[in-house]
Amino acid sequence: MKFDNPPPVTQMEAVKLQIVILEVLAARTSISKETKTEPQSATDIKEIAKEVGLKDINEVQRYLYIMEGQQLASPVPQGDLTSDVWCITARGYTALEKFRSVLLAA
Repeated sequence: MKFDNPPPVTQMEAVKLQIVILEVLAARTSISKETKTEPQSATDIKEIAKEVGLKDINEVQRYLYIMEGQQLASPVPQGDLTSDVWCITARGYTALEKFRSVLLAA
């Protein structure tokens, strides 16, 4: 799913965008499904913006901040909210798997 400017305006569109961002982060991350260890690789915010189709990097960063507060994504290094490099957390990966299973069941 690609998002063109302007950014999402409804709450549902914002949630969809967050899921798409998690998908991008998960696609570039190796994580052990058995142990749910924290991922070691990360993605640059410019790559995330390009992948989801948003031209405004600040908008992507805003969504990453929201997901960081929910412990679904984390800046690299952890705690550095000025970082341009982000990764999905183990909790984010678990949430993404649940989203996928719900969507497949629908």
